[in-house]
Amino acid sequence: MANKWYMLYGEWWGKDQTWQTMWDYGAYGQQHPSKRFGHNAVLSNSLLFVFGGFRNGTYDACCGYDWIACGAPNNLVPIFPSSGCGFLHDMWSADTLQYEPFPTLVSLNKHASQSSTLGTGVAALAVDGNTSGYYSDTWANSVTLTNSDDEAWWQVDLGQSYVIRNMTIYNRLDAFSERLQNFYILFATVPFVSDWLRDILIDPLVFKTHVMYVEDLISLNLDITARYVRIQLAGTNYLSLAEVQIWGHPLVQAWQSMEGMKKWTRILPNSDVYPFGRFAATLTMYNAESALLFGGMVKESPYFLDDTWTCTLPNPNQTLQQAAWTRLSMKRQQPQNTFPIGRYSHAAAFSPVCSLGFDIELAVLDGSLVLDRISGAVPGYVYPGNPQQTPWCRGQIIIHGGRTSANRDPTDMAYPAGYLPDMWIYNVSSETISQVNYSTAAPFPSARSQHAIVIYKDWLLLYGGTSDFCPGSVCGDLWMYNVSGPHSCPNDCSGHGTCEWGFCICDPGFKTLDCSELSCPQAQCAFTYSDHWLTCVECHNQ
Repeated sequence: MANKWYMLYGEWWGKDQTWQTMWDYGAYGQQHPSKRFGHNAVLSNSLLFVFGGFRNGTYDACCGYDWIACGAPNNLVPIFPSSGCGFLHDMWSADTLQYEPFPTLVSLNKHASQSSTLGTGVAALAVDGNTSGYYSDTWANSVTLTNSDDEAWWQVDLGQSYVIRNMTIYNRLDAFSERLQNFYILFATVPFVSDWLRDILIDPLVFKTHVMYVEDLISLNLDITARYVRIQLAGTNYLSLAEVQIWGHPLVQAWQSMEGMKKWTRILPNSDVYPFGRFAATLTMYNAESALLFGGMVKESPYFLDDTWTCTLPNPNQTLQQAAWTRLSMKRQQPQNTFPIGRYSHAAAFSPVCSLGFDIELAVLDGSLVLDRISGAVPGYVYPGNPQQTPWCRGQIIIHGGRTSANRDPTDMAYPAGYLPDMWIYNVSSETISQVNYSTAAPFPSARSQHAIVIYKDWLLLYGGTSDFCPGSVCGDLWMYNVSGPHSCPNDCSGHGTCEWGFCICDPGFKTLDCSELSCPQAQCAFTYSDHWLTCVECHNQ
């Protein structure tokens, strides 16, 4: 659906739990996102960002992934998506809290006056909608004309105060265009107190701007609240105006920030390095202005994407609204040394909680709990895991499930229809990806895609999706899993290690994922806390 966006306002208004229709300026022919599905949406500060997705496209269009499909002579030639590709890579933003009105022509046919009138050049001709600059002393004339007055002026009463965004002045063109020079444009919310510049220029309630010379026209971008607008010469001369167009909107009311129309802004990448179009990827915020993009699907090889990108989003105060994309090479945590395969329609969620768990860390932050030290293999100085106190601890992103290419091997996790059951933890600080080896001895969610996950405190909650393992291929089950805190590790590390982000740091002499096995007496294991990286050398360097 285009030009219509829906948001639940009940919580904001505190009155009723109803849906409100939200319109954007696409209805007025302004730029806006095209119709799409399978896209991503995130909220940064007050801005809603929409990225990617799929729309109707041309079957043979290049999407930028396969040099053969894109007709490039070899894989060394840079290729970029064509406009016909249905897999989108565009990004748009809209301010969810601030109403951005659409300027209209507020001066048309409004009451105008001037210092005097000569011939047929009445003041109203400057706001009649006709920009012709040719004067004629007939009733077909559309150009104003005063006598040669001392400080001749023309002005318009807009009828009410408007926020003026633009003003364009069209000069007389047939002759005497040089008369429109060395003049002031004056703006006020109340009537001007005098006809003389010496009085008006010292009036603090009047906004003034000076123009030295105009050829055919002059256009000014403004942000001024005014009802009365005057053009006044600084010397003695005739004043002629072909047209004065003032564009603006009424003053914004408080209720309009919620129900007012939304203005879309196209967010361009700040370089030629950016993720190409894709369908059903995940875009997950991990701080106020940064997001992680993973996976998705496209019609060209490799079809199922496993690339990872970080994106720094612009904030509302930035003049240049651009997104900074960076291709990320995630490190694989040892000793697993695995990486998620390409997929789409998976689920992802961010948790800011560090290793101690939500309740303990909250108590440390509010001062109700003081930790002198932490026992075990983890040094106490890395805790309490407050991102402000511990820069390397910046949270984790959980990635679960999705769909990939079907596999005929019964031992492959994608067998038989490509649905995936795996779960991964991406450590934001160390840029390390680790597979969660949860117990399959107890019930666990079946492989699925198009499901949803959220994180509450230390728990991940999973609901729904589609899968061949669910009745009618539609899932309606709800699951929860402990993903952070001291009890999120397999078997609580068997009492022989410390739980760190769901992974065991084994005490000396123990090994495996849950620290349940004895290691070689000469084994040496080292854990890099900043990278969450475990390296072990067994006997004889094996």
